[in-house]
Amino acid sequence: MISEVALGELHAAVEQALERGDKGSLDVVGWGEISIGVGWPAGRPEVVAKRLPRFSDRASFDSYAALINRYIGLLSGRGVEVVDTELRGIFEPAGTVIGYGVQPLLAAETIGPAVLSAADPDEGHPLVEQICELTEAVVSDRIGFDAQLSNWAWSGGRPQYFDVTTPLISDSRGRSELDAELLLAAYPAITRPALRRFVVPSVIARYHDLRSVLCDVAANLIKERLEFWIPGLIEASAPLLEMPLEPEEIRSDYRSDARLWEWIQRIRRADRAWHRLRGRTYPFLIPDEIER
Repeated sequence: MISEVALGELHAAVEQALERGDKGSLDVVGWGEISIGVGWPAGRPEVVAKRLPRFSDRASFDSYAALINRYIGLLSGRGVEVVDTELRGIFEPAGTVIGYGVQPLLAAETIGPAVLSAADPDEGHPLVEQICELTEAVVSDRIGFDAQLSNWAWSGGRPQYFDVTTPLISDSRGRSELDAELLLAAYPAITRPALRRFVVPSVIARYHDLRSVLCDVAANLIKERLEFWIPGLIEASAPLLEMPLEPEEIRSDYRSDARLWEWIQRIRRADRAWHRLRGRTYPFLIPDEIER
C-alpha cells in the first residue's frame, strides 16, 4: 500500500512537523481525539496514515499488529466490511518502533458525515439502518465497537468501516486485550494513574454495550451538526433495544462526552506548552480546538 521509501519520507515529514510544533505542509485529512490522519504523498494523497504512539520494542509492535489483524477478522466475521489496513513500523536505533496504520485514501464525499449531509433525513439513508444492524451484530462482551458515523464510508451501495487501530477485544474474563499504556502515552505522566483507574475502564466498557454504542452514534450526530438525523437513528435502532433511545438520553450523553474530551484536550495542550517551555519536542500533533 505504501513503499518503505514513501513510509520513510512520510515519517520524516511528521517528525519535522513535531519539531516545529504545527502541521506545516502536512496534508492532515482527519483530526482525532488522540491521533491524526495524514494523507500521503502531500498534495496528491493516495493513502492515509494514522500515527500511533511509540512502541517500546519490536515484540510489542508485532503483538499490537496481530491484535489489529484479529480484530479485523472478528469484525469481518460479523458482516462488517473493513477498509484494507496495514500496520507499518519505523524501527528506531534504540529498538523502539513508531507505528503507522495505513489505509487507502477514501473520497471525502463517501465519508459518513458527508453522505448524510448530502441526503434528506425525511427520505432516510440505508447507511443509518446498516450502521445500527452491524453494530448489533458486532457488540458483545468480547468485542467492542466504535460505530460513530465518522468511522464509516459509503461506497458501492454498502458501508465500509475504517477505525481499527484501537482493537477493542476482551478476553474470557472480561479484561481488555488492548494495551492501555499505549493510549495513555499521549497524556502527561502525572495524569495517567487517574486516567488508568477512572477513565479508561469506563470508556472501554461503553463500547461493549449495545445501547451505549448506539447512543454514542446518535450523540455524535450533534457534534457533526447532523442532529436532524437523530429521529431516524432512534427509529432504526429501536428494534434492537429493549427500550428505544430517548432524545434527552442522547443529549446528556453528548454533553458528558464533550466535557470529558474537552478536559482531556486541555490537559494535552498544557502538556504541549510545558514541553515547549522546556525546549523539548512534544511528540504528538493535536488541534488547538475541536468543534463540538
